[in-house]
Amino acid sequence: MSSFCIYLDVEPYLKQWFINDMGDEHPVTLVRNCAESDIIKNWLIKLPEDEKPQLSNQNMLAIYIPSYKDIDTETYYHLSPAALRLLKQCIRNRFVVELWKDLHNFGYIGIQKQDVIYAWMEAHHIEPTETNFNSIAKIYQRKRDVYKKLKSRKKVPKFKKKK
Repeated sequence: MSSFCIYLDVEPYLKQWFINDMGDEHPVTLVRNCAESDIIKNWLIKLPEDEKPQLSNQNMLAIYIPSYKDIDTETYYHLSPAALRLLKQCIRNRFVVELWKDLHNFGYIGIQKQDVIYAWMEAHHIEPTETNFNSIAKIYQRKRDVYKKLKSRKKVPKFKKKK
């Protein structure tokens, strides 16, 4: 592992979830060969001469740059803005997939959505604030709406056109 970190400005719930998902340490040490590690490996560059290194910020998600056999992370320790967006999107996508995987079955058994989401937040060490809850509930509801729409399409019989 490199002594350098990458800092991402992400929502508090996403930061707390990712830290928990990767072992409850901050700065985060990535699991070998995870998607985030692969993104970092593929997009590491030298720091451009006109830029300064990022400084530590308590509000940002800090991720140690993993060590790679074929990359000198003492020289290559910077991600471009596009690569940072890609890394953030990867983390967010994994969050949404895990949220849906864990919660989608509860929509059919009469449990209050609020209770399920708060329990899920607790299990993933996400601070139970109203802001975090509202953000997660909105993500879950959007996914649920898409799922309902897809499911309703499958119930509609499709007829072949007569020739």
